[in-house]
Amino acid sequence: MGSYYYLMSSFPSLDLKTAPTVSLRDFIQAVTAQLSEKEASALLEILSDEPSCVKGAAADYLRWDKAVRNALVKLRAGGESAADCREGESIPSATATAAALMKIDSPLKAEQFWDSERWNYLENLKTGHCFDFDAAALYALQLRIAERNARFRVDTGERNYAELYKTVIDQASKSGV
Repeated sequence: MGSYYYLMSSFPSLDLKTAPTVSLRDFIQAVTAQLSEKEASALLEILSDEPSCVKGAAADYLRWDKAVRNALVKLRAGGESAADCREGESIPSATATAAALMKIDSPLKAEQFWDSERWNYLENLKTGHCFDFDAAALYALQLRIAERNARFRVDTGERNYAELYKTVIDQASKSGV
């Protein structure tokens, strides 16, 4: 991919605390129209649920993200080697992030902290990538986080959490646990 000075500069800057003014769908549509078929596929792969064969700065982020999730699985399992843990390397900063997440007692605050950590990791990766494929990929990843963060509603979240908690308690009491 060449340099995409106009394309990348035509999109608004992103802020985690502000709802984005461009949707991820619109961004992908605009960017993939200017990418080669191979690069468009690579961008869609980066944003998929189970990305594989990802290269560049996005690969660094996805590796770190997976390491945090794996560390969370192990912490939730009591530090045991969790059988359902996906393969991946152990990264000290990811382990520290997972440990900090486990200490947060509010689900909303934990999600906001997690989004903030992901955002900051992506910000650090953006160094040296302003108008290349990595810039587009990192922008898309941050845009996805910003859209997710903008959808949080405290009242809806508390209501859903209370309903879920009640369901779990009811099922546990029915099974004699």
